[in-house]
Amino acid sequence: MDEADRAVKGEGESMNAMNPPERSDTASAAPSCVPDAPRMLTTTVVGMARHAPTIVELVLAHPAMPDLQPGQFVHLRVPEGEAFLRRPLSVADYDDGTHTLRLIFRTVGVGTKRLSAVRPGDRLDVFFPPSGGFPMDIVPSGGRAVIVGGGLGVAPLLYLAKALNLRGVRVRARIGFAAVEEVYGLERLSAHAEVELWTDDGSAGRRGRVTDGLSPEEPFQALYACGPEPMFVALKARFRHDGRPMFAALEARMACAVGVCRACVVPVRADGGIVHRRVCRDGPVFPLQSLVFPGEEEWA
Repeated sequence: MDEADRAVKGEGESMNAMNPPERSDTASAAPSCVPDAPRMLTTTVVGMARHAPTIVELVLAHPAMPDLQPGQFVHLRVPEGEAFLRRPLSVADYDDGTHTLRLIFRTVGVGTKRLSAVRPGDRLDVFFPPSGGFPMDIVPSGGRAVIVGGGLGVAPLLYLAKALNLRGVRVRARIGFAAVEEVYGLERLSAHAEVELWTDDGSAGRRGRVTDGLSPEEPFQALYACGPEPMFVALKARFRHDGRPMFAALEARMACAVGVCRACVVPVRADGGIVHRRVCRDGPVFPLQSLVFPGEEEWA
């Protein structure tokens, strides 16, 4: 059993610290494209690459691969070993012509280390939960969108930038990493967006946090984000009086990925109060300003 298994069983920390003790079934959620029903497939590994010491990319194929939308995730069964729970991984790209799915993840424990050891030709059991993706219809062709990603949160934004660009949307991407050795996806993202790179130590791109210098005066019809919690908090503060649509894709520990176990609930503001939603079933994409983070001040 590794850290993900312990976390869901209450024996370790969650990747998402927003999990509350109280739960409810009602809250506002982002409009999204949701599959008709969950599906499970045994896919074939057709590609693998390592972008950094701990950043791994897998390409999986299956002739019956479902149509996947930017912002959705899949649930991978870890190859034989101690890891009991599946691993939720964001969709970094999907090609309906080749029926391939691209995933990018960080090796942090036994489960992800086993996934990083697979080779082309190996088989992986993949569950496709009924999750929602980023709403893209709200940005018209010729319109502008801003995407903000931090660390591993850049992965799902690679597919989003590609999809928006194909719809005729002008995309500006701001991506941030701790240091140059952790940077990935830059070339792929640059094919579909105007990219601004930030690193905490200034070893690549501009020095600072990815939210630095992002102004409410920025012209866009929608903002999409994925990354660590402090990045979401900073974005909320910067755009707290901005009425334009903004969406955040969350990452969370989970067990079932269909909303039954409720291991991944997060607090959300709705109907004048705070209710709780399941990241796996009601998300993982939520309106940014609806999210509630620990220690967050109440803003007037």
